Amino acid sequence: MQNFSIGAARFMKTLRGRHKDGYVVIKLFVKPESGMSVLKQIKKFNEEQEALQQVPNAFYFQRILNTKQATLLVRQYLYSSLYDRISTRPFLTIIEKKWIAYQLLKGVADSHAKNVYHGDIKTENVLVTSWNWVFLVDYAFYKPTYLPEDNPADFSFFFDTSHRRTCYIAPERFYKSGTEIDHRMKELAANNYKSELTPAMDIFSVGCVIAELFLEGTPLFTLSQLFKYRSGDYSPNASLEKIEDKNIRDMVKQMIQIDPTSRLTAEEYLSEWHGKAFPHYFYSFLYQYMSSLVDKVDNQQQQPDSTIMSAVSSAYPSVNRKKITDADEKIESIFYDFEKIMYFISFPCDDTNEGEKRRARTELSNTTTASSILFPPSSNILSYSSNDAESPPVSYNPGEEGSLILLSFVCSLIRNTLYPGSKLKALDILLGLAERLPDDVKLDRLLPYIIVLLTDESSLVRANTIKTLTQVLCMVESISPINARIFPEYIIPSIRSFSTDPDVLVRSTYASCIALLAETALRFLEMTQLLKADNVYPINDMDSEDLNFESAYDSSLQDLHAVIQEQATILLIDSESSVKRALLTNITGLCIFFGRQKANDVLLSHMITYLNDKDWMLRSAFFESIKGVGTFVGARSLEEYILPLMIQALTDAEEFVVEKVLNSLTSLADLGLFQKMKLWELVGVIWPLLCHPNAWIRNGAVGFIASTAKHLPKTDIWCIVYPMIRPFLRSDIAEINEETLLENIETPVPRQVYEQAIVWATKATAKSNFWKLQNTKPPKSTSKRSPRSASSSSTHRQTSLFNSFMVEEHHDNSQEDEMYLERLRTFGMSTDDEEKLRFMREYVFKVSKTKMSRPKTTDDFGMERGEVLLKNLNVTPMTVFLQDLLRQLRATKSKTTPTLPIKASAHSQKASTSVIPRSITESRPREDVCKLSRVANQPHIQALSPNTAGRESHYHHERSSSIPIIKSGSRTFNSPIPSPSDYAYGSSIPKSLERPKSIILTMDAIKGKNARIGDPVELSLLSQDKQSSNDETYPKEYLEDISSVGYAHLQKLLRKTAMEAFPPHIPEFSVDPAVMERIRRLTQGIAVSKNINNWKPEGTLVAHFTEHTATINQLAISWDNLLFASCSDDGSVRIWDCSRLERNVTNRSRATYNQQGGRIKCLTFIEQTYSIAAASDNGSIHVFRVDIRNSGPALKFSKCVTVREYQLADEHAIILKHFTSNASNTMAGSKSILMFATTKGNIYALDLLKMEIIWKLQNAKSHGIITAMTMDRLHTWLLVGTMRGILTMYDLRFQIPLRSWLHPSKSRISALVLNHDPRTESKHVMIAAGRNEISVWDIVTLQCVEVFAVKAGDEKTTGVMLEAYKALEAPSDTDILVNSFTNNESNFTENSVRAIASPFDCKFMITGGSDRKIRFWDTSRVENSGVVLGLDIDEAKPRYSTNTFENMKFHFEFTHSNRNQNTTNVGSRTGFNASNQAGNNNAIAQQQYLLRNHTDAITDIILVTETTYPLIISADRDGVIKVVS
Repeated sequence: MQNFSIGAARFMKTLRGRHKDGYVVIKLFVKPESGMSVLKQIKKFNEEQEALQQVPNAFYFQRILNTKQATLLVRQYLYSSLYDRISTRPFLTIIEKKWIAYQLLKGVADSHAKNVYHGDIKTENVLVTSWNWVFLVDYAFYKPTYLPEDNPADFSFFFDTSHRRTCYIAPERFYKSGTEIDHRMKELAANNYKSELTPAMDIFSVGCVIAELFLEGTPLFTLSQLFKYRSGDYSPNASLEKIEDKNIRDMVKQMIQIDPTSRLTAEEYLSEWHGKAFPHYFYSFLYQYMSSLVDKVDNQQQQPDSTIMSAVSSAYPSVNRKKITDADEKIESIFYDFEKIMYFISFPCDDTNEGEKRRARTELSNTTTASSILFPPSSNILSYSSNDAESPPVSYNPGEEGSLILLSFVCSLIRNTLYPGSKLKALDILLGLAERLPDDVKLDRLLPYIIVLLTDESSLVRANTIKTLTQVLCMVESISPINARIFPEYIIPSIRSFSTDPDVLVRSTYASCIALLAETALRFLEMTQLLKADNVYPINDMDSEDLNFESAYDSSLQDLHAVIQEQATILLIDSESSVKRALLTNITGLCIFFGRQKANDVLLSHMITYLNDKDWMLRSAFFESIKGVGTFVGARSLEEYILPLMIQALTDAEEFVVEKVLNSLTSLADLGLFQKMKLWELVGVIWPLLCHPNAWIRNGAVGFIASTAKHLPKTDIWCIVYPMIRPFLRSDIAEINEETLLENIETPVPRQVYEQAIVWATKATAKSNFWKLQNTKPPKSTSKRSPRSASSSSTHRQTSLFNSFMVEEHHDNSQEDEMYLERLRTFGMSTDDEEKLRFMREYVFKVSKTKMSRPKTTDDFGMERGEVLLKNLNVTPMTVFLQDLLRQLRATKSKTTPTLPIKASAHSQKASTSVIPRSITESRPREDVCKLSRVANQPHIQALSPNTAGRESHYHHERSSSIPIIKSGSRTFNSPIPSPSDYAYGSSIPKSLERPKSIILTMDAIKGKNARIGDPVELSLLSQDKQSSNDETYPKEYLEDISSVGYAHLQKLLRKTAMEAFPPHIPEFSVDPAVMERIRRLTQGIAVSKNINNWKPEGTLVAHFTEHTATINQLAISWDNLLFASCSDDGSVRIWDCSRLERNVTNRSRATYNQQGGRIKCLTFIEQTYSIAAASDNGSIHVFRVDIRNSGPALKFSKCVTVREYQLADEHAIILKHFTSNASNTMAGSKSILMFATTKGNIYALDLLKMEIIWKLQNAKSHGIITAMTMDRLHTWLLVGTMRGILTMYDLRFQIPLRSWLHPSKSRISALVLNHDPRTESKHVMIAAGRNEISVWDIVTLQCVEVFAVKAGDEKTTGVMLEAYKALEAPSDTDILVNSFTNNESNFTENSVRAIASPFDCKFMITGGSDRKIRFWDTSRVENSGVVLGLDIDEAKPRYSTNTFENMKFHFEFTHSNRNQNTTNVGSRTGFNASNQAGNNNAIAQQQYLLRNHTDAITDIILVTETTYPLIISADRDGVIKVVS
């Protein structure tokens, strides 16, 4: 559709039209005669179009439409021609003009190489993009080659489209009448134009265009001047002399010679002026690199792609083209190539210190952490090192280096970027370029694009933009008149809104940068005033006519102060502590900006309120910044306002704050800001801290006292200071300095004693003499080391600000004091410690008062979740053990069917035991019996009474597994007390517990001589009543008595619970009952580690198995920890004996199953059996039984027996899970289900009894291959994770998907483990995804609650980006197709967690992954964590810390960076060392390292707990299994 006309050409009308993909240019040729043939011209068009397809600077017509009335030539519309660009701001610089001229010559040279000649090169036909890329358009072979000299109308008709009468046509193209050309043109038919263009004709036109480019738009020739030039009557040399560059001037003169044979070809011009007119990097690098990034519309007529293909093409540009076609990908390409680009196109940057700032490229992450924002910002891009280059770089003058060319390209891409990550990379690129750009270019060209990004919707982009803007402005050292008011009129209005930005990160970044921005604004104002004073620009200057010169310096400064004061005040009272801390990082700069008066009134008045803030980090930041503030505000403000607050903060409840106060006092003392009397006072306050249990506080006190000694006279030192510190010295010293003090200081007070003393001071009453002010005369000192006189005591009283106590005053301790002192002695307090505590008691007393004044925090965990504590309602909880009714049923059935194997269910009892916290207070035994008698009459006890009285005698069985019991509300341990299900019921009943008729109670806890009050009560309820029932499923003697008790609803409830706990088992999966009894007896002698919660692995290598020959894919352990199995790509499943790991360690497996074929990808034990299900990549699933038999003193393992087989078609299982369903809560409804996920995203539930698929779930194929799967303990929901990081939850009760979401890392979900903490109620799941990270998520609210991660570097420079831990919306299928969700996988491949082991009800977990390290994470106290296996020979132990941000706990492991890490790793792996010293020792150490640690990625980890000591079993990709204790 036509839009409007472009130009005023008469030969061909030029129109702009609209297309669905954008604007197009239409060249319309109206045929003078209807049906006129233009087939020859169309053929020529097609030939040239094909020839120029690969020429980067040629933009030919893309479509030709031929009708009877007209011919239309169509191409894409580009906004600007060279004619327009010359006169458009910002004006082109010299290097940009050379770059355009070079491209013009390059395009002409490439066209001529294809035998294509333009014929109409002029500034209107040279199009220039916003990034200064040149396109030659409107090739005009169809226009006449020769024109009559005596008829200018032909020139106007064909070539003068702008009516400017400018002429770019070579002189030889004009002919006079009567010449040979004239005769030949007359003989040529009107429609039979023949193109006779030559390269020399185009060269002349190129020379005219280049001359006009460098003459700022002044044309070199008009038509009349060209005729005169041809005849020798006119010379353009006068105009050419205005071209400053001599090489360009000489080249243009050579191009516009009248004799065409004297002109060179375009290629020869490029070669001749290489290194003269055009820099070397145009040829060697820049042109090739830029052409690879530039998109030129394909001119081939292609069929429209389908939606799917177009989506694939946009997501994967390499599918059908080689060029990068997306702005985000171009930014990323430039970002990672930036070092090399700068190396080739610019001179070395003097500001870059490569030795300090250079980092390995592998450390450049795709994400930006919050720490890089809050701390002083620096670019991630550094200068390219020339060490790897073949030749040193060529240094260019500042005006010739190509940073400006790259800047234009990057700025044009920023407008089209989509993703925040691309914008962050672009900002880093701009910051790197800004170091190499002139100041006027920074402000005119760079700054507007940065300002635009300040309004980006991404908070991370806005924060990084503030940082980049601040740095760029700090680089500016001079300004032009046009930029004099850039701050008040442009920058400040753009950043004012950030003080109230909704995102904390943005406000924090703005707070950290506002001081620098204020200083820079003041510097700009001073430069403007300097320009005015020097009369650099007059009032009538066109560039400066809009400037307000009437505004005086003082008023401008006042306005600036008002704006910055408003912003700083808003930030000072921000609700977030992190914003205030960020503002304090550079508060000294703001003090200098405001001056002393405003610094006191505005800044200091608000900062003092921070000391009352509950955030200790803010209080600590206040004292970190007080050195600069105190120095600036003056000694009076320091002593009157700041110093009393600092002294008060010495007793802060947080010791980090105390340490910061001491450091600040030391710094202020070093500056000499304290008077002598103040130093006396401060020493009197600080000297008791010399024996503080905190080493940092002790060092701070030593530093202050040493600094004081430098500024006090010797008399004051030895008469006042030394007597105070002498009790804390082991010996006299000759000089007071840090070295002597640290060497001779006494050992500190133990931490436990110090903490208990604070508790004592908190609880002290008026009866205490230890803490009570005494006015009586102090008795003689009892100090053995340093006897004092009364004068010394008075000195202490005068110098101490805490006058509540006297350090020398000893009084008779009251009874209360003696009680607490005795308690302190039990904590390890010695006599010396007691004396030190007396010296410190004034300080301890103040600390206790401070802690009491702080708001107390209560643990309202249960109330917040709506839980009701039974103990608050005076309800007496009891522990009830459910009876294994099903086991009794099978025992009865085995009498009639001897061949049916009987399977014990101790583990099921363990899993389903009702655990209720109960702490029974001490009382007399008779009262206990009566209490238990009353309990026996309670409904929940009577409801359990089976009709089994008098059948068998009563005897005990020791159990191999233990029942978890919770005592005292929270602590857990394992009890070896037998379960009622292990007893046969008889009539051995205590007389005191007999009940009339139906209810009989047996109490083994009371019968046992060693039983203690408070242990769980074992209750076996017996009933003598009969019951009639029509249900024939159960034998008559096993049905509960309902009618006799009257609590039918509780009977049904407990029966239902018992049946869910003890489901049926398939007979062929179980081992011979005699063998089970043998195993039970073998495990009796093993002392099970009961206190596993306090266990921490030592890292001792117990066993090393290398039987597998390929990657081990999974490990699995049996229900009773007797066996564990491993499957591998070598096609085998191997079974190992856990008991041998303690007794006789051998490196051989006990059994092998290799009948399945293919590579075994996963396996699992069938619950409560020694049968294993394994899946192969050939689609088969086998269930086989480990055949264990009696053989002499030990168990014998025979060949594994296959009991089930299942075959999948066109897919194979990758995850196996087994569970027993209890959907119908009856025996008929309980099913043994093998659930498996396949490579096609299907999830099947296979009934192992009938070998039928019960149900099938279909996970979205676009979500990727399923990589992890977990369920809750009741099997009501299922959570699956995929390769693309998408998690989906299913309701297994109704087999429907509930929700899907995307993990914020967008990477593979390597492991999913249910959090076994009882408080989470099966709502928290541990997810292993991302870079060495495990996050705990609440699957109900989709919120991350806890993170365990490994970080490189120092904890002080590591921050948290909270946005990276928020669940993302699940992408649609189209989004997944368009955006590659697996790009991030490569970033996490080498540092990802692959396996998690977390035992039930334990507060730790074991992890392993691709970094080959096994880590122990203590979830309750992360500082107890550590690396169990995998540390290099010279690698230091990592540190651990915990932080909380917005209700999320972050547990970090910080590793030390090693400068020789790469060399060390190579040496340690290969066994060779470059050094010859201690070669044998190094070789032995490296061999031990190879034997001890995993040499490839860890694929799975399991934990053996039912042994003397727990064992960690891990497997890796090398096929090696390691056992560690």
